[in-house]
Amino acid sequence: MTTLKEIISESENQTLEIGRQFASVLNPGDVVALIGDLGTGKTIFVKGIVAGLGFKPENVFSASFVLVQEYKAEIPVYHIDLYRLDYQEVVELDWDSYLDDEHIVLIEWAEKVRKFLEFDFKIHIEFKNKNRKITIWGARDVSIGH
Repeated sequence: MTTLKEIISESENQTLEIGRQFASVLNPGDVVALIGDLGTGKTIFVKGIVAGLGFKPENVFSASFVLVQEYKAEIPVYHIDLYRLDYQEVVELDWDSYLDDEHIVLIEWAEKVRKFLEFDFKIHIEFKNKNRKITIWGARDVSIGH
């Protein structure tokens, strides 16, 4: 994977918009890794993606307590949050039931699966002073941001 884009987000709304724009490059079957510390905006970015796919972002929540949420967007989305799981629990998940050619799979805390799962895109969100730095790696061109 090569670095495709680095964007500074100055607000939650801007992170949401960057996610919405990013949705336009996604295809069914894509697996997207979201990596970043707690509170950096991974779930906000997910809200933007599903909004860009025609789903109401206010119906998107952190999947930490239910592990997997499915959103019936224009392209259906599995939103997986691995925050509470240890490595053995992650390995034991039924990954085949989520990885298909119909859904986009968005995985928060994806560093826990990098040893055995390939990603089409990797999104790293980090604190940058009062802002967020969003770095996108992937195999396809990403024309988003400002």
